[in-house]
Amino acid sequence: MTVQFDRNQGLLDKDFQLYYQLGDKDVGLTALTHRPIAGEPGYFMALITPKVEMKKEYKVARDMVMVLDTSGSMRGVKMEQAKKALKYCLANLEKEDRFALINFATTVNQYKEGLVEANADQLAAGRKWVDNLEATGGTAINDALAAAQALRSKDPARMFTIVFFTDGEPTIGETNIDKILKNAFGRNTANTRIFTFGVGNDVNASFLDQLAEGTRAFSTYVRPEEDI
Repeated sequence: MTVQFDRNQGLLDKDFQLYYQLGDKDVGLTALTHRPIAGEPGYFMALITPKVEMKKEYKVARDMVMVLDTSGSMRGVKMEQAKKALKYCLANLEKEDRFALINFATTVNQYKEGLVEANADQLAAGRKWVDNLEATGGTAINDALAAAQALRSKDPARMFTIVFFTDGEPTIGETNIDKILKNAFGRNTANTRIFTFGVGNDVNASFLDQLAEGTRAFSTYVRPEEDI
């Protein structure tokens, strides 16, 4: 395959990213092998990748908790990026899903107590709640994670996921990164996955990487000029 960038007067002020797929199966499998010394055992890496858009019969009801850092350091472009991301998450929920919205600064606040159904009225109200958030105060990361993890139901048939947006260091309550990680992992008795989004250029990437990897999720980082 030959790929060529072809656009008149394209704005080339940031990296060009190309995404492509190698097949149209529901789940793709690619094996990469490496044998450093002939005749000796080698190594392999297996990439098992589901389609971005799965068939509806494969979908399961899910509970999703979206946690947004609204501390003062998020003011400006970073806050607008994160709000846009939250509303994108809301727009992609199915009618069988449930969701919760949490924002944290000096204190932790929730859109509603507990999880709510992803119906049209709740989604519209949730988007309005996100629009009204303002960036001010400190950063109570430990308390925010505890509040999010406490929302998990006891129904094993429902997928439970936390999406955590932040840009900075904890400044309120527990501020020791190792203790925050220990607390989060200690509460995680049901294998909840915590996906982390680092917003801006001054995030604690080590902390967010450990939080995501320790819960079998992954971390993503977005610069101020990028579309989250």
